[in-house]
Amino acid sequence: ALRYNGISWSYKKLNQRANQIAHALREKGARPDQITAVMLRRSMNTVAALLGIWKSGSAYMPIDAEFPPERISFLL
Repeated sequence: ALRYNGISWSYKKLNQRANQIAHALREKGARPDQITAVMLRRSMNTVAALLGIWKSGSAYMPIDAEFPPERISFLL
């Protein structure tokens, strides 16, 4: 399913990781009609996080870590 920097994940591993993230987000209150902010560097975990957010029912909002702190605060 994924290959990055010489590491590969099968669809099964990606799905398992996304499910873990979805369950953790639901425990923290993620629900439909809510937005979950994402500020991660590109990696396989980023893909799993996006899938996990969708599986939790919420939407994602990517935030660039290079944004000025004021912009990040405004978005949040």
